[in-house]
This record gives sequence, C-alpha cells and structure tokens, in this order.
Amino acid sequence: MDDRKSRINKLSERFKVRPGRPKQSAKERERRSYYLDVEIAERLDKDYKKFNHQAYPHTVSKSVFIETLLEYSLNNLASIQEIITTKAAKEPMNK
Repeated sequence: MDDRKSRINKLSERFKVRPGRPKQSAKERERRSYYLDVEIAERLDKDYKKFNHQAYPHTVSKSVFIETLLEYSLNNLASIQEIITTKAAKEPMNK
C-alpha cells in the first residue's frame, strides 16, 4: 500500500465502532473524513475567509459555510452534472 492509502486507512480507524464503548445518542451532525484535492481545499479556506470578511460583523462557521455550498450544489445537481461527469472521467479508476 502506498503512503497516501496507508495514511487514509490509519485516519479512518477513528471512525470504526469499538467494542466496550457506549453507543452515542443520535446527533444532528456526524463526523466524517473526505479527502479533497489540495488546490480545492486551499481555495475553500481562502474563499471562506473572504466570505467572513465580507459578512463582518457576522461570522459563519466553516461547517455552515461548507454545508451550505454542498446543499446548494445538491439542489442544483442537474445544472452541474456535466462538470461532475467530466471530472470523473479524468479521475484514475483505482482511487
């Protein structure tokens, strides 16, 4: 296994159910890991900071910012379908 895959596997260990630990109650939020392209992650950080600067004196948490972007995208999936399929076609099959 290459370094990237072993790192991802190690990080995902924290999300596995472990015997002996009490089950947590249902929550409104769930912690998950998603691995993003470095350029996209950097753009997300930059645009989030820019958004909060423009929204001053209000502040928006990063999770609300990302959830809103995702929700909008999911609500408009038909209009971005071509972009998604084009990117998926360029992605290597063994990821």
